[in-house]
Amino acid sequence: MDSNVLPDIVKLGTDGITVFLVWQLMKQNQKLISEVNSRDNELMKLIDTILNQYRQYPTELSDRTSRINRPRAESNE
Repeated sequence: MDSNVLPDIVKLGTDGITVFLVWQLMKQNQKLISEVNSRDNELMKLIDTILNQYRQYPTELSDRTSRINRPRAESNE
């Protein structure tokens, strides 16, 4: 924060301080939104990768899933 800004805000009174605090919160909120969007994009890429693998090798993934869902004793029979 610029040290010259604070005295000017204090001159404006409580309205100026309120505006300043809202502005700071909006900046922080924008950073959080950017981070969430970035993580969302990474998650969508991962989902696309998994779906593409499933489209290329549907039986291999199905077999792996069925082995996970059944206990080993049943899969050996």
